[in-house]
Amino acid sequence: MLVNLLVTVALWVMALRVWALAERAFSWGDVTEFLRIPYGYLIGLISIMLALSALLTLARAILYLLEGFKVIKRGGPLSPGGNHD
Repeated sequence: MLVNLLVTVALWVMALRVWALAERAFSWGDVTEFLRIPYGYLIGLISIMLALSALLTLARAILYLLEGFKVIKRGGPLSPGGNHD
């Protein structure tokens, strides 16, 4: 659970930093050379995916916690007999 929380924090920090880069790319007007597509859209998508990964990792940590305290019986990452990788 602690590793998942650490990874959640790291992903969230990266998402915030990448979002700042996307805002900067939009403010500077950076575009691709031939198609003139703004870089900010791609960088923003990367930031959103990092934030989504952080939320999913946090959910996994919560499932570990709930299963450890026996709030849920089966279906969490610690359940035997399943492939939770």
